[in-house]
Amino acid sequence: MQDRANELRRIPLLRTPVNSPYDSAPEFAYWHHALVLPVSTTKEEERQMPQLVEMDRHVSLFEQMDEQVGSVVLINTFTVEPEEADQLQEAWASDAAFMKQQPGFISTQLHRGIGGSSVFVNYAVWESVEHFKRAFTNPEFQAKLQDYPPSAAASPHLVKKVAVPGICVD
Repeated sequence: MQDRANELRRIPLLRTPVNSPYDSAPEFAYWHHALVLPVSTTKEEERQMPQLVEMDRHVSLFEQMDEQVGSVVLINTFTVEPEEADQLQEAWASDAAFMKQQPGFISTQLHRGIGGSSVFVNYAVWESVEHFKRAFTNPEFQAKLQDYPPSAAASPHLVKKVAVPGICVD
């Protein structure tokens, strides 16, 4: 375990700490303060990872991934410096191609803000939280996060449809 701990890199998160079962799990021990991902720390292989910013300061993405819920939608907002927008789109396209091959994946779409905005919004539909969790925690996918530009920040969150009488159905 000590060797594995030496391979983990902490990425700062902007969120308010809450008590969670992940506080005691070694691989998620720093989740409320930083996302911990296994990555190389050698100078030759070290690359920038996107900063992950929780969308909900009360519930983390990893806490959501413990839920046993059917069909869900991943909403992910990305911000990036304007000159790195093409690199973000290339990294996202590679991620999307990987995710499309995963069990339980239904669809995805990327949107970009208008008027010169460098804000992107992705949504992806999954058959279940469990399917999304398996794909998201896949080491091959985690390694792809290194392809995002240095200024990239991502805010992923899982949601499901809700019914509003007279407006929409779940």
